[in-house]
Amino acid sequence: MLFLMLINHPAVANGLRMDKTEISIAAFAEFVAATGMRTKAERDGGMVYEAGWMTKPGWNWRSPYGMPAAPDEPAVHITFDEAASYCRWRGQRLPTRAEWIDAGYTERRRHPAAGFVTGTTYRYPTGDTPAGAHCLDDCAVPAGQPINPAYQKVLLRGAGHLPVGRTRDGVNGLFDMGANVWEWASLG
Repeated sequence: MLFLMLINHPAVANGLRMDKTEISIAAFAEFVAATGMRTKAERDGGMVYEAGWMTKPGWNWRSPYGMPAAPDEPAVHITFDEAASYCRWRGQRLPTRAEWIDAGYTERRRHPAAGFVTGTTYRYPTGDTPAGAHCLDDCAVPAGQPINPAYQKVLLRGAGHLPVGRTRDGVNGLFDMGANVWEWASLG
């Protein structure tokens, strides 16, 4: 269980301000130091999907794979309530699912970066192709479709996630919207 963005930071999409990257371990550590929170994963272990959901003792936001992680890695193994608490601590909130989808797929900047057109909804958060996303296995493949061999060489593949902001910036100047780690959004 992983999370991403709260409202209010440099990127603006349709009047909505969002952090440009996933929340880093360093940023989450500030929250934990200020509030004294101990996460569910710190108490019980983190969750990972293998042959179904599995609990991994010692896996938490400080140690995503059971080993200490770098401060610029994304904070993962965070519950929805923990992500929402972090956002409130920052004086913000989680985006709704609709806000997250709009920000991730529809270009809203008046003067977008090269390759993006204002008002255009893209197939991927990185634009017309998944190139530049940190995507494992078939995340660029629509359900029920065969894997497109052309995408095999454009996806950044590997074991685990990348540090925040290392993928190519995409729609609305946001990073990591097309993969890397899972994100939380509210239903509101």
